[in-house]
Amino acid sequence: MATGDTSVTEVRGKSDAAAATRSQIPHFAVLGMLGWTLIVAASLLWNFRNIDQQTLSLATEKARSTWNKDQAFRLWATRHGGLYVRPNRRTPPNPYLSHLADRDITTTDGQALTIMNPAYMMRQMTIEFEEIYGIKGKITGRVQLNPINKPDPWESEALAMFENGITEVTAQAHIDGSPYLRFMKPVFMEEGCLSCHGHLGIAVGAVRGGVSVSVPLSPYLASTAATKTSLSATHGVVWLMGLCLIGLFAFETHKRWTEREEAARALAWAKQEAESASAAKSEFLAHMSHELRTPLNSIIGFSEVLVDQMFGKIENPKYNEYARDIHAASSHLLGVIGDILDLSKIEAGQLDFTETTFDIATVLRDCRLLVQGMAKDKEIRVDLPRLNEPLSLYGSEPQVRQIVVNLFSNAVKYTNHGGAIEAEAFRLADKSTVIRIKDTGVGIAAEHLPIITEPFSKVRRNAFVQSAGTGLGLTISKKLMEQHGGEIHIASEVGVGTEISLVFPPERTLQAA
Repeated sequence: MATGDTSVTEVRGKSDAAAATRSQIPHFAVLGMLGWTLIVAASLLWNFRNIDQQTLSLATEKARSTWNKDQAFRLWATRHGGLYVRPNRRTPPNPYLSHLADRDITTTDGQALTIMNPAYMMRQMTIEFEEIYGIKGKITGRVQLNPINKPDPWESEALAMFENGITEVTAQAHIDGSPYLRFMKPVFMEEGCLSCHGHLGIAVGAVRGGVSVSVPLSPYLASTAATKTSLSATHGVVWLMGLCLIGLFAFETHKRWTEREEAARALAWAKQEAESASAAKSEFLAHMSHELRTPLNSIIGFSEVLVDQMFGKIENPKYNEYARDIHAASSHLLGVIGDILDLSKIEAGQLDFTETTFDIATVLRDCRLLVQGMAKDKEIRVDLPRLNEPLSLYGSEPQVRQIVVNLFSNAVKYTNHGGAIEAEAFRLADKSTVIRIKDTGVGIAAEHLPIITEPFSKVRRNAFVQSAGTGLGLTISKKLMEQHGGEIHIASEVGVGTEISLVFPPERTLQAA
């Protein structure tokens, strides 16, 4: 039972491995959920960052377009040298242009007019633009005529950066408690600016100051918040779906491994039960074979005494015929019991398997002698060609002899009177060893070949041949060949004959060398 114990241990080992794997599934599921949570969170944060960057980009583009609009208007006003308008409460004469001789003029029809230089015009325009659209604007510089244009700290830093070659400055800031995007670019002294600002001593082409634009971020932030809320909801749904899928996968996997564990345990139990039953069967057969063989040997011995008439002549020929029948039936029954016991030992792994190096030609010749009597009765010729050179094989010689005797016996049994049997042994190119036995018997039908080696599948290969036996000869031969790592090949044709090849693997030849 060593082999059986090993197999049960292996099955139990698989069951324990399945249990260990199953116990780890919840841990893997938790790790998977944590990993999925990190992936979704990282995706959400990455999308939030992109949304914030897009929001700032949109606000910056808005500020840049507003600045460009302001500069277009300033350049237009500069090229026209300012604009005369009627003074009123909103637009009084600019006291910071009093140094201009023609700041105030009177038309021929008596209308009083005052000049608005580009800076004055832009300051009023940015105030009105802020009242309508909420976007603040301011023109400033380190040196200014109107104190209202004095730069704040952020604008002072930007002006210093412009003098160092920086062409654009942006920042987020709070103005009067509200979030803004501040944007500022420099303005340069031009020829048209000299009439009003030439006395400040700034050369043409130098940085005159800068124009800042402050875009309110509240509308952008509100839109961003709505987008983030929608995106959070979407990610939340995806996250929950992922958790459900991971949980479902873990549940199904746990279920499958549980079923596998239960199946392994059931298999281990079934194998143990089967092996126990096999052991009981082997023990029973061994006991029964002893109990049956003892009286059968006595019956065979006494029947031989009667057949040989050792204690006197039997007058009635019928008794002599009955004695022969008893002897034949008893011998056959003894052979059946021997076959069943051999098969039982092979299946239980109790067959003696002592390996040595032996000569195949000698085995074939000895086995031919054992069936020579049966062959002679049917006038069957048994030839052994191609055995001039010794062929060594490493294996169990008694088992190989049993295989060859089984094949010889079947060949004689199923070959009609006057037929022929041929046995040979040879090497193949790959060092495999082949023993081939060919007869001119009744043959085997093609539909019977797949089952011919199954236990108790005795196939009547000819309707006129009524042979006795268990049908275990080929089954035992096949299992003994498997013990040697070899194969048995059967080719047959009804009415032509049967060819059986025993193929031993190359290592059997190499070990015998």
